[in-house]
Amino acid sequence: MALMLLLTVGGGGWFFYDGKFAWPAKNIVFFAKEAFDSGGIGESWPEFNESLSKIAQNTTICEDSMNLLQKAHSDGGEDQTWLEFSKSTKGKSVLNKVKESTAQEAFINGQKSNVTWDDYAKLKQYPKDKKSAMQRGEDGLNQFEGCYNAFAAATAKRDWAVYGVVSSGQQGWEVKNPKFHSASEIKGQITIAFCLWVGAFWILVNALINSRRVLIADANNFISEKGEIISFQSIYRIDTRKWAKKGLAYVFYDEGEASKKRAIVDDLKFVGADLILDRLKDRVSGEIVEFVEAEEKVYEKES
Repeated sequence: MALMLLLTVGGGGWFFYDGKFAWPAKNIVFFAKEAFDSGGIGESWPEFNESLSKIAQNTTICEDSMNLLQKAHSDGGEDQTWLEFSKSTKGKSVLNKVKESTAQEAFINGQKSNVTWDDYAKLKQYPKDKKSAMQRGEDGLNQFEGCYNAFAAATAKRDWAVYGVVSSGQQGWEVKNPKFHSASEIKGQITIAFCLWVGAFWILVNALINSRRVLIADANNFISEKGEIISFQSIYRIDTRKWAKKGLAYVFYDEGEASKKRAIVDDLKFVGADLILDRLKDRVSGEIVEFVEAEEKVYEKES
């Protein structure tokens, strides 16, 4: 019962946290990527804001979150920074070919609108194309590819996969493809949480009630968990077919010709229930039904 209580309380907490905090936060990341991509294709903020209501599907977005989305939209329309490029896959490839200072210098010059690659290559005496680079051997090819790619990357748009990790400054924005959770899904999580907590309360009450119950077998009587006093003489059958797998045994007793009842010996609820059952089997003269190798064995004890 304690384990079930722990599972229902913990499970309810998990579902409630997802519905109240985790999933709404993930939705903001999803909206931020949408805003970032919108800015990247040149869409204005009012245009995106108008389409956001359709994307959000009645999901409430607070003012602080809207400010984050607006910043993501603005950042998405800008060129990538050197730090972002250096952390990207293409940037790492460049840094494997040339020194970081050389690549960064090429990147900075690539940001200048009045400087072309031909002008920069001539100034630095770099190969201006792949053909001329190959004439200088492997070092010349690495120099061209590294510097040219760094120079060209300066005017490339920002990449969400890198921006979210390096520049956003927001926890959770490193997710490459964030998932959207609708208002109904979030409500469902919270509903499940409260259902589990109701179940936990029922388990707690049931555990407290059961904690006061006992099984007793004295010299002449069996006292059930409900407090019924059952004399050994009134017991006419004990069914133990579920004892091995479920820890349950059923005691059938007679309270007169018109009244036949059943009591339960539950080994999962009561410590020492096996001793109670052994005493009943020793003292009772009625039938004992057992399960032996997939066959039901019924025998009647001698009085």
